[in-house]
Amino acid sequence: MNLRSTSLLSTLVLSASLLLTPAMAQDWHPVGTGTNVNGANGVPCPFGDIYAGQRAQYIYLASELSAAGLSAGDAVVRLRWVVTALNGSGIHENFTMRLGNTTATSLSGFLNAPNEAATTPMDHQPVVGNNDFTLNTPYEWDGTSNLLLEVTHFSPTYATASANASVAFTSTAPVKRSYSLLDDLLYSTSQSEPLDGEVLNSTALPNIVLGVATDCAPLTATGYTVCVGDGVPSGDGVSVEGCTESLGGRFTATHAFPGTNLECTGTDYVLRSSLTLPPLPTGAVLQAGRLILTNVQAPDPVWMSDLYINLTGTIEGEIQLMPNHENYSGTVSELIVAMTGPYEAGVAELHTASTYGTGFIGSARVEFDYLLPTPFWYDAPTGGDLVAYGSSVIDPVAEGLAHTDVPGVTLLYADCGVSSTACTSTGRTAVNFTVLDAPVPSFIMDTTDVIAGIAATLTYTGTAVNQYLWDFGDGNSSTAAEPTHVWDTPGTYTVQLTVNNGACEATFSMDVMVDVNTGIHGRDDLAEMHVFATADAIIITQGFGTGTMQVEVLDALGRTVINREHIAMSGRISLPTAELGTGVWYVRVTGAEAQRTFRVPLVR
Repeated sequence: MNLRSTSLLSTLVLSASLLLTPAMAQDWHPVGTGTNVNGANGVPCPFGDIYAGQRAQYIYLASELSAAGLSAGDAVVRLRWVVTALNGSGIHENFTMRLGNTTATSLSGFLNAPNEAATTPMDHQPVVGNNDFTLNTPYEWDGTSNLLLEVTHFSPTYATASANASVAFTSTAPVKRSYSLLDDLLYSTSQSEPLDGEVLNSTALPNIVLGVATDCAPLTATGYTVCVGDGVPSGDGVSVEGCTESLGGRFTATHAFPGTNLECTGTDYVLRSSLTLPPLPTGAVLQAGRLILTNVQAPDPVWMSDLYINLTGTIEGEIQLMPNHENYSGTVSELIVAMTGPYEAGVAELHTASTYGTGFIGSARVEFDYLLPTPFWYDAPTGGDLVAYGSSVIDPVAEGLAHTDVPGVTLLYADCGVSSTACTSTGRTAVNFTVLDAPVPSFIMDTTDVIAGIAATLTYTGTAVNQYLWDFGDGNSSTAAEPTHVWDTPGTYTVQLTVNNGACEATFSMDVMVDVNTGIHGRDDLAEMHVFATADAIIITQGFGTGTMQVEVLDALGRTVINREHIAMSGRISLPTAELGTGVWYVRVTGAEAQRTFRVPLVR
């Protein structure tokens, strides 16, 4: 980039389209109804350039803001001056506006500069018609305070005078609510007396138009859930939709030259400091650049006009810091020098010199304003770090913002760059990236004796899930959380349950033994009973004394093979098995008031 100066005019300039804020929708509120306009030499005027520099303050009453349609809580995001005639008015160097609340209702001198909202200093060429400016942060009106607006433009390094552009004004007579300092040697935003100019206290108040932001449409956020230990497929991740502008943010990169109180001495340039400018972020669109010098000192008898700097490398330009300030010594708190041309990464070197004596530069830095592609992703609901931008979908794992080693939730926050849009929102939109632990499935059945042809209910007892797939092992399945199933044929079936909790899948299996249908079920009231096979008999033991018991032996198809009545002796019944073959047999024992069926494997 190149420094703008009287001694070196750059042939590389930023495209005009980059310096203009895109047209945006907001509600415009004109304040002031007068139709008279100032002339080429008339003051007050926000574009006052009959002197090389101007500092002006204007007070707009709360009643005037209300009459213009503003309400408490309205956020002013843009300012507009309407120029009716240019009158030959030229570039206004480092044109800046600042806003704030005040209880004052008149001006007879400067009040403390307002600091609640401001525009970025920028060289501005007025045009006939609307001249719009975007505030770096919204000014929220409280509904009762008067508005103090300060307009400044000057550059001791390269400013020149031209003429005032015409803007309509409204009379506030007899009260004076505008105060202007016009000075060819203006050098500070805090300067209150002219060095080579004049002041004017007036009852004419320039008409202004305030752009109040409308409510932003909410972003549509979609979270993402992944299973612990898994990765995120390419192209997937958390997402937001709803940004209406492709660029936003109004970011500023600041890079300071190392060192303080850099000497300006000797007529030959001496290297005092250097820095390496990194590349701007990918996709950045440059808006403006400036060199800022602070605490510039010219101790008497050194004059401000004696001090020079020369930058080489990625920033080029030689400038006399304050060429018109001969016979002026002292300290200037801040000098801003606009830079033109494309941004270039690399080493920039700062050299100094003096035509007489020794002066000092307290510090030096460069600032570059740029926009980035939307949306913007942050790691906190306010403040925090910008962690990603320019994509509606991001993978938090790939960005290093989350991992899937353990379960948990990572919150990210997205917006569209509030300061570059004409709407306001309640804050950033939260988006969840969730890592779920694998589910642990299990189930139970409502009976320990599953009988062919009789319905059994299976109840899920595992960890939380939202999808179920049951395979009952007989060719049938279900997706119910608590299914009921009937096995038609006795046998052993492997029931497999597959569950999913939204990201993770797991399977649990259990063998279910389905017994023969004996025709009687649901009577399981006998006292504890044991049935087992020996080499030559089936033994039934029970503490039932000497009561009469009916014993049946059934095959796998439910057919009765043995049916006998026994009188138990000492609670034991012995049933010979000579007529039974190897296999599974079912022993049904019926007492006076109860019945039970037992599955007895028999090996011959």
